Amino acid sequence: MAEQGAGAVMSEVEVRRRVLASAAITGAIVGGLWAWQHGESLWEHAIRFGILLFVVAPIVSWRLRRAGGAGPMSRVRMGRLVLAKGVLLVAALVATAALRPVTDGADYVVAVGLFLLITLAGPRLLPWLTSHG
Repeated sequence: MAEQGAGAVMSEVEVRRRVLASAAITGAIVGGLWAWQHGESLWEHAIRFGILLFVVAPIVSWRLRRAGGAGPMSRVRMGRLVLAKGVLLVAALVATAALRPVTDGADYVVAVGLFLLITLAGPRLLPWLTSHG
């Protein structure tokens, strides 16, 4: 038995399924928003994406924790999470800047990359994000 949420005890399989689903949903939202802003300047990408990562996401996480539905993310280390988000933002901006001279669809390529990176690497980073060592 692993997590307790809303009074129920979840199995390790259920926790893992929720983490994978949350990562896929988050990846789709982040990638979709990056694609939606295609053609915008890198500064506009940086500002909007920064607001999403550093303002909106923490508010949503705080609300989930208060409601008892944050699961494993309720134990996340904020410093590590900010570092991971910062690296993700810089990587997306660098990739977009590098791809724009090569293809008109640079923002779409980066959007797919963001989706895949968040969906596939997010669950694997969770132990590092929640560990206290």
